[in-house]
Amino acid sequence: HLELCTEADCPVAQVSWFSALEYANQVSVGQNFESCYIFESCTGDIWIGDRLCDSVSIVPDCTGYRLPSEALWEYAARAGTETAFYIGSITNATEDENADFIAYYHHDDGPSLVSLLLANDWGIYDMSGNVAEWTESPYRLYSENSRIDPDNFNGSASSIVIRGGSYNDVSADVRSGARSHVSPDSMMDQIGFRIVRRLP
Repeated sequence: HLELCTEADCPVAQVSWFSALEYANQVSVGQNFESCYIFESCTGDIWIGDRLCDSVSIVPDCTGYRLPSEALWEYAARAGTETAFYIGSITNATEDENADFIAYYHHDDGPSLVSLLLANDWGIYDMSGNVAEWTESPYRLYSENSRIDPDNFNGSASSIVIRGGSYNDVSADVRSGARSHVSPDSMMDQIGFRIVRRLP
């Protein structure tokens, strides 16, 4: 059963990666934390979502808000589990009974209301389906080492990892371990973001 959203209650989407990073900076400044990202040669408007920058530097050990690294995103999505979904294994690659409890997926009707399906064991909603989420990480081959010790980057990247899958993906693509990547200037209603902050 779909609960399609209106503009006021939709997940954040249709913003470039650069806009998502700069939004994290704005929240940090508003709450008196340090900004985690330094931009060079930017154009476009963060609030429209079409921000583009030649390069981005990440402040090491930043105490402000940021996008999660790819490994951190997966850690939060799994919430201590090791199965394909945080409530169990996958049984069907297209439509799965476990995915039905936690994700809006495999339809073309657009994003749905947030926080209505089953949260994971850490109380986090919508880590699977609805809209995929930008991470801080440039796309690269994903090794076991990167799951444990993610390496961030300074400079430019032609492709950024998105995680979680979206409303028009099949169940195999909304697994906790599924990954994809797009250009950092992409603005689609299938891609949104959430921000995180390092606790003192």
